[in-house]
Amino acid sequence: PHEHPLTMPRLTLLPLSGHPHSRTGRGDEAQGLAVEVEAGVRVLDAASHVGFLIATRCGGIADCRACRVRPEAGAAAALSPVTDDEREALAAAGAADGERLACQALVLADVRVYVPDPASVEEE
Repeated sequence: PHEHPLTMPRLTLLPLSGHPHSRTGRGDEAQGLAVEVEAGVRVLDAASHVGFLIATRCGGIADCRACRVRPEAGAAAALSPVTDDEREALAAAGAADGERLACQALVLADVRVYVPDPASVEEE
C-alpha cells in the first residue's frame, strides 16, 4: 500500500549574484536558505513566509514579470508545469530558458531555485 509521504518538499533559495542573503541566521548561508513547504505553495509565498522578499509589482498575477527566478538545472519536474499565461509573460520579458515566475511556479518536490537579490528583509 502506497501512503502519502509525511515529508514536505524543501525549497532552497540560492542567491543569483552569489551573495548570501539569509539575514535570519538560520542554516548555512553558503548553501542558501532552505524551508520546508506544503506541496502546491507558490515559490513567491514560500520565500515571503521566511522573510525573503522577491520583487513583484503586480501582486503576483504574472503581469509585471519582475519575480523571475531560475530553478537549478534538471529541476523542472519539481515545480508545476508552465501555464500558457506564464509562458506568454516570460516570452514578453525576454526570459532565459528555464526561468520561471515565482508567482506562478508551485513547489511540488524538493527544489533549489536561484533568486535575485532580495528587497529589504529587515523589519523595524
